Amino acid sequence: MKNVIVAVPLLASLSMPVFAQSSDEIAALRSQLKQLMDRIEQLEKAKTAAVAPAAAPAEAVTKGDIPGSFKLPGSNTSVALGGYVKGLATYSTRGPLGNPGSSDELFIPVVIPLSNAAPNTIRKNYWKESAKESRIVIRTHTPSDLGPINTLIEADFYGTPGNEATTNSHQLRLRHAWGTIGNFGFGQFWSNMANMTAVPETVDFTPQIGIFGGVRQTGIRWTQPTSFGFWSVAAENPEARIASTAGIVSGPDNDKIADFNGKVHFKAGPGEFEVVGAFRRPNTGEAALGTAPAPEEEYRKSGWGLGFSGYVRTIGDYDRLMFGISATRDMGRAQSGLLGDAVFVTSGTGAAKSGELRGIDTMGGFLSYRHRWSPTMRSTWAYSLLMADNPTGLTAAGRDTLDKRLWSTHLNLIWSPVPQVDFGIEYLHGGRTVESGKSGDLDRFLMAAKYKY
Repeated sequence: MKNVIVAVPLLASLSMPVFAQSSDEIAALRSQLKQLMDRIEQLEKAKTAAVAPAAAPAEAVTKGDIPGSFKLPGSNTSVALGGYVKGLATYSTRGPLGNPGSSDELFIPVVIPLSNAAPNTIRKNYWKESAKESRIVIRTHTPSDLGPINTLIEADFYGTPGNEATTNSHQLRLRHAWGTIGNFGFGQFWSNMANMTAVPETVDFTPQIGIFGGVRQTGIRWTQPTSFGFWSVAAENPEARIASTAGIVSGPDNDKIADFNGKVHFKAGPGEFEVVGAFRRPNTGEAALGTAPAPEEEYRKSGWGLGFSGYVRTIGDYDRLMFGISATRDMGRAQSGLLGDAVFVTSGTGAAKSGELRGIDTMGGFLSYRHRWSPTMRSTWAYSLLMADNPTGLTAAGRDTLDKRLWSTHLNLIWSPVPQVDFGIEYLHGGRTVESGKSGDLDRFLMAAKYKY
């Protein structure tokens, strides 16, 4: 500013009549003025440079390349932390005694007591609260010459249950541990058979029983983008599940090859759809199931599954009609993991001989509609059905044990006053019918609050 003040009289002197000053004096004044203006310009540049933001040091935390992420200091890896806290309260009309507690918060129809169950084996009209669904999520993203490297670690608290009388502690449980580089993925995630774009939103945490592939698996996967969507193939961890008159048990880890599946995901009109096919070869020794004397032969049959699912937009971009239908042979656990792949007949007559393993055919499906009442309020209705074709000739005990039909209906209302918070209420009705025709059902009312971060 001082330099500007000094320049004013110099400028004024130049405006004086020419006869008052010689030409040499005018030239000198002009030279002084030019030097002064150059100096002013230098000072202004120095002032601007002094207030310019300094470059971030090499070890500073900066914004990452994926939403909500930051970069690890000194690297090009972006890290995003997320998850939610969820409190859940349920009121159920019917449930089993001696259960560790998971069926109080989750809809598990195979444990619903039948109508003829002894009174001392069931509970009626009871209230439960839990926060075990609360979740921790860590994602990373790292560029590489072979494509982006992405990882996902996700856990909740449905591990070993704690003591509800005191601290209500519950152990952490691994849900996902998934990594990809480019199109290649390896780790634990939802099975490749599952269509994650057509999953109904329910307050109940359990996947719909009619969803094909609604299980988490360790697997190797290749996903190839296309102009219409993508296709993918996978080799996933095999695990035979055997149903018997004593319940459902896992096989003795005697499978010789992985479970294989592939699918095509495509967009058409106002919706997205998937066609999936699966093949497996369960291999389990009968000796591990407790027969006496133990036979040497093993159960080795080819299992397969086919599924078609998707959604269609109906009103605007939010309202959707979602559906899925599937059929399987000897891979019942792919139907949300609730049924066995085969039946171990501990005692039987006719076609079902004692000590045999017999395959199970299943059919399942679901239908759901999601509607937005306002920008902050929405509802979902969902119906799900799963049917099993069990062997004929079972004894009375076997017919009273093996499930033939499972079903559920959900109807909810969810309010999100802000995007990070959901308050929901839901009515659930579901049940099961066993091979003998006996059945059991329950009504459940759920209330939940979810706080996302």
